[in-house]
Amino acid sequence: MLCLLRNKNPKLQFMSVQQTSTGKFIDGEEVFALELTNSKGTYVKIFNYGAIINKFIVQNAKGEMQDIVLGFDTFEQYLDREYLKNYPYFGAVIGRYANRIRDGRFSIGDELFQLVQNAGAATLHGGTVGFDRKVWDIVEVEENQNLVTLEYESEDGEENFPGNLVISLTFE
Repeated sequence: MLCLLRNKNPKLQFMSVQQTSTGKFIDGEEVFALELTNSKGTYVKIFNYGAIINKFIVQNAKGEMQDIVLGFDTFEQYLDREYLKNYPYFGAVIGRYANRIRDGRFSIGDELFQLVQNAGAATLHGGTVGFDRKVWDIVEVEENQNLVTLEYESEDGEENFPGNLVISLTFE
């Protein structure tokens, strides 16, 4: 999977890429906020936890700066029990599968795979602990090229899905 927030206007240059620790660790991995800002004030904030797009602030038709994604003011709010109880996956990458897999199973050829069921009998958004609850590796922060690349390796058997899968997301 390749996710690009691409600058299609050559006159619009990014001014900064910043990486800041949230001070939080999940499963022993440090969580960072990655921020990209351009010369027009457009601003994107991404956490390496869940590859969450936390803020995406752009100028609207009235000339006002407006956040166009649903998210929270602090990282800790993404871990709040009340939020997770009725979890809408704000800004997060989900996976290996988006939506529901009926009865939590599928087959490839003659082989049947029974997945973790987390929505009644179904598998929703990759299972109990999907990509939205993983700390992604920051593999590149390149201010000269104005990009940030996150990567996550889902090993064979994670949430009972078959095969190894490496996912790279590049925000540019």
